[in-house]
Amino acid sequence: MNKLLFIFASGLFATSAVYAVKGSADATAPTAMSSWGDITGTEVVYHGIGVSTNVMTDVYVSVDKDVSMKKFKVSGSGGHHTNLNLIFDGTELTETDSTPFDYNNTPKDLNGDGINDATTSYSTGFYYKAKETTVDGNTTYSTGTVNFTNSNVKIELYTLDSNSNAVQQGDYGRTIYFGKGITANFTTNVQISGRNPDLKVSDSLFSVAGQMTVGGILSLTNTNFDVSGTLSTDRIRLYDGANINYDGLIQQEKDDIRADIEAVSGVSTITVGANSKAFESTRIRVAEGATLNIDITAYGKKMRLCNATTTINGTLNITSNQGNHSVSTYIRNPTIVDGGTLTETGNKTAFMLSAYGALLTVKNSGTLRTTNGYLSVASDGIIKVEDAGSKIDSEKLVFYALDSQEKTGEIYLASSTNLVQKSDLYVKNAGYSFELEGKLYLTKCDGVYEFGDVELLRLSSLRIDLNGASMSMGKLMVLNGNHTGGVTGSLIFEDFANGLVKVGIDESILNADGTLTSSQDNVSLSIKGYDSNGNLLTGDWSINNGYLWNSALVAVPEPAEWAMILGALALGFAIYRKRK
Repeated sequence: MNKLLFIFASGLFATSAVYAVKGSADATAPTAMSSWGDITGTEVVYHGIGVSTNVMTDVYVSVDKDVSMKKFKVSGSGGHHTNLNLIFDGTELTETDSTPFDYNNTPKDLNGDGINDATTSYSTGFYYKAKETTVDGNTTYSTGTVNFTNSNVKIELYTLDSNSNAVQQGDYGRTIYFGKGITANFTTNVQISGRNPDLKVSDSLFSVAGQMTVGGILSLTNTNFDVSGTLSTDRIRLYDGANINYDGLIQQEKDDIRADIEAVSGVSTITVGANSKAFESTRIRVAEGATLNIDITAYGKKMRLCNATTTINGTLNITSNQGNHSVSTYIRNPTIVDGGTLTETGNKTAFMLSAYGALLTVKNSGTLRTTNGYLSVASDGIIKVEDAGSKIDSEKLVFYALDSQEKTGEIYLASSTNLVQKSDLYVKNAGYSFELEGKLYLTKCDGVYEFGDVELLRLSSLRIDLNGASMSMGKLMVLNGNHTGGVTGSLIFEDFANGLVKVGIDESILNADGTLTSSQDNVSLSIKGYDSNGNLLTGDWSINNGYLWNSALVAVPEPAEWAMILGALALGFAIYRKRK
């Protein structure tokens, strides 16, 4: 048989009429909805094929006219796992009931404790598709529109099978699907629930005027997906051409599962509206070759990546609209830029991307970049670059704390090649009464770490662990930040040796005790150093050919001096051999 008989449910009258209809099991010959007669304002009831619980069956119906109805309803019992496929041909279907898909609910004891802990059914999937026409190998698609006009729509996708059967069925079933050419409009709120229910939207237009909850996975491909309220789900999978516009909050659907956003392939975009809370309790994963653009258009909105590890193998671009000296993206849990690129672009010189109490790792030739803003660490946060091929591209590297209860952070660099530009080093103490110290760790390499200016705000210091590495920097400045009291800053070097650190200051302002003469009242800056054994250097400080020098250490010859020394040794050895 290629036809499925939809069972008639009697006992209801005109105001709540129920129509029993026929549907086709043949995908190439769907039953025409026009053959059902007038179903305006009614329920349409159907039944599947009685087969085993791990086999899915399909019913195909052609929506060949504009229709307004209440809902589709499953009737019957006994392993009837049926997907309803509605095929549109430039037509429009409006469903007015709060449960547009309904069925005989069956209590079920899923864990064997004698208590019914779930409501299950034999209906698992609803598929909205446009008619396909293939001529000479070329396929074209028609269009369709689906309207859900009830103020609160609830779509339940349950099934009565066991977990083993669920594995056999795979992704087929437990799904509501909107395919190519379909426009779906939910008037206000929609809830998709059940047992691992998924919402899949491909090549479509999809809008929810209120809040949306998806109890399973939301998968989007080449689709504009608009939600004006809260989008709550277990996981979001984005494929090429997926665009989410929302004006609320993306959050977890279950208490123990945080909302994942996973960019799988191609280019996808998430646009955050003015009423949103940006991203909270969210982790992001971007696959290799995929690009995810997050556009936070509203002023002052913040994003927090927390509760699980964020991994970037592809490209994550964040555009923020933040004020000066403000943080827009907080890294609150481990984040790994593994061969990918993480870029944040701002409209002002904000601190923007911040490792805030968490580890931000860049490895396998990954790139960490800020444009028109700064890269920062705070609250014991760490930025760690693990290999010479990875890059940091930022105008300024900022170490900061918001109050006396916080500490600043640490930045580790593996090679001088990590620095794309001469980043300024800035330590920001937001308060007046406590001291703040940032820490920079260098790794000895063949080149020179080249930085811009060093700026210390209020009572703050920067500790640099050289580990035998060479570095250069521009001006050394202490900023009082409108503080009326005395302001002291310190630049501290560990594993210091003469000839390793080049500074862009006039040697006349460096005093022998390491302090710098300042033209500002109540502002002072001192330079301190420790040798390779951790001993404080007590010799006189000076600048020799632009390099910091301490008299307590033996001079380290520069390359030109080494050449002269080696030349002299070679000449002496030659004379010695000639005399013999």
